[in-house]
Formats: sequence, structure tokens, C-alpha cells
Amino acid sequence: MGTLILGAVCAQNPGDSGNAPQLPVGQTFKQFEFPIYQNGKLKATLDAVEARGITLNRAETTDLKIQIYDNGAVTTTITSPKADLYVNDQKMRTKNTVQIERADMEATSQDCDFDLKAKKYLLRTNVKVTLKHFDLSLTPAPAGPIPPSNSDTK
Repeated sequence: MGTLILGAVCAQNPGDSGNAPQLPVGQTFKQFEFPIYQNGKLKATLDAVEARGITLNRAETTDLKIQIYDNGAVTTTITSPKADLYVNDQKMRTKNTVQIERADMEATSQDCDFDLKAKKYLLRTNVKVTLKHFDLSLTPAPAGPIPPSNSDTK
């Protein structure tokens, strides 16, 4: 199968407002691609070697890659060998390892929940975080006399 841009072929639920994309249940797509736009700007792309529609909102993916953009540039890349995507909710969940890469950090975990709308990422089980460019030579604010605390006065 060729590349599928899911946004271009979404089925619409007649009882719905027509805004929410829906996945063809039972269909398997190779080279799955799904862009997410906000205010006309690319916010994220979801790519997978394979995606299978489980429900109208949920897809099981293989070799998932999520790229998050800021001002047209990729700022964060999230990968997982196997994960569930909840397209309408803009969420991802996996129990099959995840890796997150940013310019200042790299993190891995056995399982996670990612909510793009709420901008929350929960890593669980065997979590490892590496801070890049961590500089201990930053000098703290100049030390001066410590003011007396109110608890010492009676």
C-alpha cells in the first residue's frame, strides 16, 4: 500500500460536527502519516510503519514516530516500537518502550502516556532521563548576609 495521509481520507460520522477525524475500523495502513495543525501551523506529525484502526478514534501502530514543531522546526521527537494513538484526543499510550529526544534532554521509559493537547507526558517503569548541556559552572547569585527569619523574633 502507498502512503496514507489520514486527514485526507477520514470518514465522517453523520451525527458528529464533522471536525473530528475517524479511523476506518479494521483497516491496516502502511506508511501511516497524520499531520496535526493548530491555527494553520503544523503542530505535530504522527508517522508509523503500520497503523491499524481498532476503533473510530484508536489506532495500534508499529514503529511510531511523533515529531513536535515550534515555529516550523522540530523541537521534540518521540519514538516507540508499538503504541496506541488516540487521534481525536491527540494522545499516545505505550507499554512497549518510548524514547523522547530534545536538544536539551533524552528520556526513555518502559511505558508512558502522552497528551499533546494538555502538554503532559507521564513516564513510568524503568525511566532514564539524560540532561544534555547541563552546566554546573553557572555561578549562583552573589551571597550576602542572610536576613533574620521571623520565627526567631518573639
